[in-house]
Order: sequence, then structure tokens, then C-alpha cells
Amino acid sequence: AYSLFRGKDKTIWIGTPQGMMCYDPKTNILEHHQKDIFDKKLCPVLDIKSTADGEAVWIATNCGVYKWHEEDGVLEHFDKASVPALSSNEVYFVEEDSLGYLWIGTNGGGINLIDPDRTSVRYFNREHNGLGSDIVYGMLSEGNGNRWFSTSNGLSCYYASEDRFYNYYTIDGLCNNDFNYNSYFKGRDGRMYFGTVNGVNAFYPRDISKAATQDVRLFVLPVSKWDEEAKAFTMISDFKGNGDEIVLHSPNASLVFNLGMTDYTDPIHNIFTYRILGLFDDWIPLSGEPVLRLHGIPYGRYTVQVRGMTMRGVVASNQLHFFIHIKKPFYNTLWFYVMIVAVFVTLLSVFFWFKYRNLKKMQLMRLQLSSNLHDEVGSLLTSITLFSDNLRFSGNTGPEKDVRLEKIASLSREAIVTMGDILWAVDARNDMPGSLSERIRDYAEELLLPMQVALRVDVGDIHSRQKMLPELRQQLYLIFKEAINNVVKHAEVTTVEITLRYHNENVFLFRVVNDGVHAHRQGIRGQGLKNIQMRAEKIGAEMYYEIQEDTFMITVRKGNVT
Repeated sequence: AYSLFRGKDKTIWIGTPQGMMCYDPKTNILEHHQKDIFDKKLCPVLDIKSTADGEAVWIATNCGVYKWHEEDGVLEHFDKASVPALSSNEVYFVEEDSLGYLWIGTNGGGINLIDPDRTSVRYFNREHNGLGSDIVYGMLSEGNGNRWFSTSNGLSCYYASEDRFYNYYTIDGLCNNDFNYNSYFKGRDGRMYFGTVNGVNAFYPRDISKAATQDVRLFVLPVSKWDEEAKAFTMISDFKGNGDEIVLHSPNASLVFNLGMTDYTDPIHNIFTYRILGLFDDWIPLSGEPVLRLHGIPYGRYTVQVRGMTMRGVVASNQLHFFIHIKKPFYNTLWFYVMIVAVFVTLLSVFFWFKYRNLKKMQLMRLQLSSNLHDEVGSLLTSITLFSDNLRFSGNTGPEKDVRLEKIASLSREAIVTMGDILWAVDARNDMPGSLSERIRDYAEELLLPMQVALRVDVGDIHSRQKMLPELRQQLYLIFKEAINNVVKHAEVTTVEITLRYHNENVFLFRVVNDGVHAHRQGIRGQGLKNIQMRAEKIGAEMYYEIQEDTFMITVRKGNVT
């Protein structure tokens, strides 16, 4: 039998490993009670106690706690699935005090205290409250509200006024630290008896001096930090655990904290718990030696809290708290990803912008090519056609026929030159200053040498294979053609000097100098100069001209070059 209880009618109820049995001393009959669920489930009945009003009994089983009435059966049931819930279904003792509180000792779940209205429960255990063990076998109460609990690791006294535990062990006179369940009794004189696996402890609570509250403090010894580069531990000697911050640069880094307390009675049995806010909020006990090892913490900033408790159940008056910052490498941060996305979007935008600009340039080039062919070559071809038809259908004689044939030949050559200029202007293979200088020389020689004009072309040290912007090349060539055509039309020219200097798109010079303008100074104010001025502005250059005696000079310049 596990437990005995005498009812009002002198019936004796017996708790057994297979439920409850009933013995009637009047009839001397012992029978197995098989009416209620805890009997039908064959739950071991470990304790039977009367309710505070004496109208029913509390039954402690390994299936929870039952409130049972002999006639009405089970009135209440508490287990891990009920509301409120027990911390363990295996209950060693149950007792209702005069105020209606239900005290429950469990196997592994500490003490459960259910309030009188049965809506909430408070848990007492070794980790949080200093109870000697979470295996609690029995309870005896003093008249002042203090309660004594027998556990698997010493005798724990709960001081109600201070809401704290104090533990007693063999060093205090106990015959053993491991007690038995259902082995406790309080005599009429107030003497308490608790049975252990090695005898019985008997004492008067009034003869045991109340344990004074100790001022126990928690401290940390120098901290060891793993140095990934040196492949060795380094010491953080100035760490106090009072708001300090430790910065690490990898989740693979390790930290070792050696903990201690100012109570040296039995330091090996001191209890230390910790939690890392941001990872988990539950307190985790340290097993074995008082060393906290942290490793593999993810990137982020965390608050670490550590608390301590002596083997007596005295909680340290202070807690250690510090911060750990695991910094992400720059390539693993949000701003880096944002920057990568921004750069990608920018590059994509630039790519499409250049593509759009090139397409627009190509469209403009096609439009310009079409316009030039229509305006220049088309008009020449139309003139050739008219002269050809006139020559074919008119009765021209020999001299008139020769004049018209010469005109057709001249227009044809002009059409060929114009066509060549257009094709040269749009050919990307000519985007070089060397190609520009050769084209200028060819055009000038073709136009001026038949007129017996002395020509001098100076291109300096131009790198023939250097790249040149197509727009710049085309505008400079058109400026040159405009200037040469003005020379031919408005001057009695005998000498022409052409100078070209090109360093890059921001530093270049183009100059044309000719004589024979003394009789035609008014001609320099025509449309030709306006066209040159307009084209110079398109390429960001400045244009100016000078007249000295019979010499005219026009210059297009950008940057500091002579």
C-alpha cells in the first residue's frame, strides 16, 4: 500500500499501485474500488487527504490529482492538460490548507500551488526558486505558515513571509539527503518526522534557528575569447558583466565565462542559469561546472543575463548582464544589398539610356543621311537629268553641245564628291583624327589646286589611330567645308593655310588662313560665318575671326591649345 485514509464512517481507504481499495472494519471486507476513472485506469494512488471542509478527499496519482466524493465520484481533476495545468502528472502528495490553497508535490515538476478559485497555478522549482530538488515527496506545515518539504536532495523550508526557500543537508545533521514518499508525520507536540532511505529525521521547527538572509553576490572571472586569426583564446581582463559589450565578427567565434559566487559552503552545487534575449527568453541551467560557453550565435545584438543560486537556495542579490554584438561583414548587410540593387538599377538605366541615345543618334543619322541625299545629291541628279534631256531633245550644235556635256560632267563629279562626303561622314571606321586630316587634305587639294592656289596643311603630331567622337569629326569637317567654300566664293585667293591640332575631345584647334580679301571685306558678314558659329557651339567650341590687311583668319578652338 502507498497511502491510508480513514473516512467519517470509519471506512479505511487504501492507495495501491492499481487504484484504490476499501476496507470496512465492521464487515471485515476488503474490496477493490472500481467505480471511478482513476481506478479503471489502474492509476497508482500515492496520497489521500481530506479537503479543507472535510466533505471530500484529494487523491494524488500518477495520472494527476482528483477531488473525489464517495457518493458523487470525481468532482475535479488536474493534470498537465487541465486548466490550470500541473507541471507533472506524477503526484506524490496533495494537501489543501485552511485558506483553500492546494499544495501539490510532483516527481520532477517541483511544487504546484493552485489558488482557492482553481483558476491559476504557481510553480516552485529548483532552478527559479531554490527548492532543494524538483522531486518533492511530502510536506508538513508550521503554525506560522512556514512549510517543510522532503525532496530527493535535502529538506527544504519555505519561509512564507519572505517567499523564499532554505535547504538543509547532511552537513546540517540529516541522516540522508534522499527522502521517501509518504514518509512524513507531525506529532501533537509539533515535532516533525521525515523518513529517508537511511533512517528518520525528527526535530522541532522552533528549535531550528531561522536561516538569516545571506548577501550572496555573483561574479565573473576574466573572459576568454576565441581569436580566429591567431587560432587561440585571448583574455578580456576588464570584463565586469555590468552592461559591458563584446563585439565579435563571426558566428563561429567562442566566448567562455567562468562564474562564481561569494558563498563557498559547497560551490560545486551552486546553480547558475542564463538566457540570451533575442534568441530565447527561458532560463537555461548550466550543467556540471560553473562555466558558460557561448558559440554559434547568429548575427545581431543580444542581451545576455546570468543569475546564481547557492545550494541552500539563496538567490544572488545581483545578476550579470552584458551585450554581445555579432557584426555582419559589409557584404552581408542590408545596406550592401541595397547598394548592389541601386548599382544594378543604375547600370541598367545607363545601359538603356545609352542604347536609347544610340538608337536616337542612329535615327537622326538616318534622317540626316536621307536629307543630305535628297537635298544635295538629289538636286545634282535632277540638274544632270535636265541637262541630259535638254541635250537629247534640242537641236544643239557642236559648241553648245560641248558646253552642256561639260556641265553634265561637272555636276556628276560634284555628285560623286557629295556622295563621298556623306558616306565618309556616317562611316564609323573614320572616327579618327587621322581620317579627318586626310579628308581635309583631299578635299582642299581637289578644290584649290585646279585654281592654282598654294595650299599648306599642318596637322602637327596627330595620332592617326586615336578615337574621335563621330559628332565632333562631322562638325569639324562641315566647318572646314564651309570655310573653304567661303574662301573660293568671296576671296581672290592665292594662298590657303589649314592648321589642325587634336589632343582629345576637349582640347583641339582648327584654323583656316587665306589672302585676297582686301576687295571683299563686306562678304565676311554672310551666312557662312553664321553656319560656322552654329556648328562650333554644337561641339562646345568657340569661333572667332581676324582680318589683317588682305589676310582673313577663322579659328575654332576648345581648350588651351595653340
